[in-house]
Amino acid sequence: MNYELITDYKHNAIYRKSFFELVQTTFELDFKQWDDAGGWNDNYRCLSYRLGSQIVANVSINELTVIVEGNAHSALQIGTAVTHPDHRNKGLSRQLIEYAITTYEKDYDFIYLFANDTVLSFYPKFGFKQWHESTFVLDVSTYKKSKNTNSWRKLTREVPADLEIMTRLAEQRKPLSNKVEVTGREHLSHFYYILGFGDALYYHSECDALLIFEIDGSELHLFDIIAAQPINLNDILSSLLTSEITTVNFYFTPDGLPHVQSARMENPEDTLFVRSKIEEPNTPFVFPLTSHA
Repeated sequence: MNYELITDYKHNAIYRKSFFELVQTTFELDFKQWDDAGGWNDNYRCLSYRLGSQIVANVSINELTVIVEGNAHSALQIGTAVTHPDHRNKGLSRQLIEYAITTYEKDYDFIYLFANDTVLSFYPKFGFKQWHESTFVLDVSTYKKSKNTNSWRKLTREVPADLEIMTRLAEQRKPLSNKVEVTGREHLSHFYYILGFGDALYYHSECDALLIFEIDGSELHLFDIIAAQPINLNDILSSLLTSEITTVNFYFTPDGLPHVQSARMENPEDTLFVRSKIEEPNTPFVFPLTSHA
């Protein structure tokens, strides 16, 4: 078959539509919603094979800045790796990964990706090495509990004023961690606003911060804090905690917070692979969940 490699076609309506259909069929995700909201910016580029007008295989590259141990590095995250069922086992994904490495690696400090457990043996063939992330859990028995969690107002994308807050903070986000953090990810923030945590977005006007969190029984799952100014994590927690909550699970690296327990992540849903001369941090860390592409 005569496959043709095409790249960065977000302004081509035919290819864009076919790409959305491929993602919808494979992952059951409606990328058109994300695109309509302005999420597809210049930091997200598709590398695809087409057959006629149909996109049949893709990997996308996300141009980001990754902070590791206080140092900022230019990075590419590979994501949206997908091949149409009728065109699998033809080496298309392999060729796209090789193209991404040979074309872009010279311009960036490292390339990384997250892989599910069906392809853990695939990426080491390209020189990727696993970095071992950790979980972070806090026992909040010693924390002062809030009597008024109403200060956090739920946001809705369909409300123009709420959407403006979400967009502004995505653009102005300050890093949460100096150990491992990902910046320049406005497009990924919009993805999680729309397709990841649309029902878990909350805003506090006084600290001008957007939180993504869920409460499950006695556990608080804190997925992200998006703020235009540096925040005090202790203050954030105190405003959230009720008498029923006993533990907080962090999905980013919580710098400077005492009494947080960390443990190496066992059997992660997404395994981090990095192709880089940068050494893996020697203390516990986790890439922010909402930075996964």
